[in-house]
Amino acid sequence: MKYAKFMRHNFRVEGSGFTLRPVADADAEFIELLRSNPSLNSFIHRSPPGHSQQLAWLTAYYTRPDDYYFVVEDMTGSERHGLVSLYNLDTSREKAEWGRWIIAPGSLAAIESVLLVFRFAFEILSLRSVYSRTLAENRSVLSFHDSVGIPRIRDMPGEFIFGDRKRDAVLHELTLGGWLSIEHRLELIAKKTATRLSGA
Repeated sequence: MKYAKFMRHNFRVEGSGFTLRPVADADAEFIELLRSNPSLNSFIHRSPPGHSQQLAWLTAYYTRPDDYYFVVEDMTGSERHGLVSLYNLDTSREKAEWGRWIIAPGSLAAIESVLLVFRFAFEILSLRSVYSRTLAENRSVLSFHDSVGIPRIRDMPGEFIFGDRKRDAVLHELTLGGWLSIEHRLELIAKKTATRLSGA
């Protein structure tokens, strides 16, 4: 399905151990707690404070046709592990940005959540490239992008207003060809993780 634009999307992307499903109002508290976690939020834009403000943000999000926000959960739907989005969809250039990526401490969902958001972008929306902008100070995420084979394109001086000052970012971009070259490796890691989760 190419460039299906749902104001409140209903896409699900299933993997070996984890699933992406649409964010909903019932996730407002989870989003707020995850984004305010002091071990995670050093490089995260502040979430609207309070439950009602988070619900208001979601209400506005539901009206945006170029924004797909997902909860990362286990295959049974019993436990939420994180959040990830694909947004700023540019249909004329067949590209989009991925981000809002937060995985709960101790979760094994990181690799598969990335695999699934790329699968959504390239195989469901039929995009030609997906990019991310990461704060230059966020070395662990930059290292993750590099290690899974997402090409680092360039530095972006003063890209974000974060806190009270401009801060530099780094641009990574994965093309369809690059995706085809790393998909199998990411899937193998995801399947090994799923085996660990099942205790097999």
